[in-house]
Amino acid sequence: MPTLKFRGFSHTAAYNGTSGSWKAGDEKKVSQADADRLLADFSEYFEAVGSAVAAPKKSRAVKSPTKRRAVSKSKADK
Repeated sequence: MPTLKFRGFSHTAAYNGTSGSWKAGDEKKVSQADADRLLADFSEYFEAVGSAVAAPKKSRAVKSPTKRRAVSKSKADK
């Protein structure tokens, strides 16, 4: 089950919905369907903090030279 954190709304620090009552700073485990809905509808107020819902981190690994190399002119002319 995904874990979401509620950041709070600008007009109030509470959210009451089908997934329960939330106060700013609360972290709760919710069903996958609720997590998808909350992140789609209220992405600026909820964030995924620890599960498969969180976006994968970008790799800083350097690609191999063969993958970085541009297409040679002889292959481009064909």
